[in-house]
Amino acid sequence: MADLDISIYDDSYSFIRQSLQEYDNDQTTVDYITKNTHIKSNKAAQGLDPIYNITGLVYNDNQKIRPIMTIVHNETGVEVMNTEYEVLGIHHETLGIWCWAWAFNNFKQNAKYRTDLCEQLLHEALLIEDRYMTIKSIITCGRRKLGTTTDLDVILSLSRYMLKMPIIPTKKVMVDGSKITRYLILVNKKGFVSLSKLVSGKKTDEGSLIELSKQNKNSNSSKSKSNKTKRDTSPDSDSDTA
Repeated sequence: MADLDISIYDDSYSFIRQSLQEYDNDQTTVDYITKNTHIKSNKAAQGLDPIYNITGLVYNDNQKIRPIMTIVHNETGVEVMNTEYEVLGIHHETLGIWCWAWAFNNFKQNAKYRTDLCEQLLHEALLIEDRYMTIKSIITCGRRKLGTTTDLDVILSLSRYMLKMPIIPTKKVMVDGSKITRYLILVNKKGFVSLSKLVSGKKTDEGSLIELSKQNKNSNSSKSKSNKTKRDTSPDSDSDTA
């Protein structure tokens, strides 16, 4: 297990600085989500590993499709976002350890969790030029001892910057006396941006959230119809012949 030294002596500095700036831009919305929303309850998703389960997620039995979660506003019950997600990693707060999802067997062996994006991040890091060795070492080391909260921010910001997708924490859980937080990659970038506009404009009243929810549902409906059309017109789809 390697220690993450925030001192940078190669060309990684400007890259990390830019990633932190973009990461900081997301934090107002991320804080809003963590403080004012919850994941919609779904009894069918219960009964998973109590350490790593997020109560209330909807899973798809097809391993090629990512699991989906619905984020609901606490006070109004309005669904503010539906999004596919994947697991990025785990922060053992008590021990001060970060573990990438690609290095965690519980995720890789469980079909209900997806780590494709995290593995993609690893593969991209392995191809990084040596002049960015600091970044390569951060991403390719499966488990790291963190020195400060800045170390965690660097890991999350690099992930967000390279994947171009927002990242949110789940609620902390206690496991054997240790505080554990999982971090999720939200695939629905458009939905996150739409919510961010409301949050930044301080337009999070019930009416604005309801309008956002309607827009999200219309968008999801259009996307479903588009996907169905693609399947129906695919050369591989069944069709009647003369």
